[in-house]
Amino acid sequence: MLRPLLVLLVVAALVLAGLRLRAFLSRPPQVEVAAVLQEDVTRVLAVTGRVRPQLSNNIAPVVRARLLEVMREEGDAVTAGQVLARLDARTVEAEVAQVEADIEREADELAQRRRELERAQTLADSALIPASELEDATLQVDLGERRINRLRKQIAELETRLEDYVLRSP
Repeated sequence: MLRPLLVLLVVAALVLAGLRLRAFLSRPPQVEVAAVLQEDVTRVLAVTGRVRPQLSNNIAPVVRARLLEVMREEGDAVTAGQVLARLDARTVEAEVAQVEADIEREADELAQRRRELERAQTLADSALIPASELEDATLQVDLGERRINRLRKQIAELETRLEDYVLRSP
């Protein structure tokens, strides 16, 4: 008689365990709930290291001169051709002024030589002077025109050199 009772007890325990397992599995899981707040979130990273730009360029002047003005700081973004700094170009500017004064002086002398050529032409037409004097007067006018052209080219070269005193981004 003990045996059927023992079997009955084991069956009852299994049924009870099955019911509890079924109740446990059918119940929704417990979840922790938190209130949502709208706030700014700040994350601070303390990192040691070096930062390198993806693109960089070393800028160096073509000429040696004193730096007068810096338009940009290191690390600023720039576009191609943008002025970065200006150098002292007073010596070249003085050369330009000197050559311009030389052109004015040569222009005055050329005007005088042209007047002399007109007089020589008139005198040569009247056969009052030899043809060599007329040739000399013509040569002097030609030389004066060449000097003025050479000085104008010199001004153009100096103005090109003035651009070397302005540092631009590549």
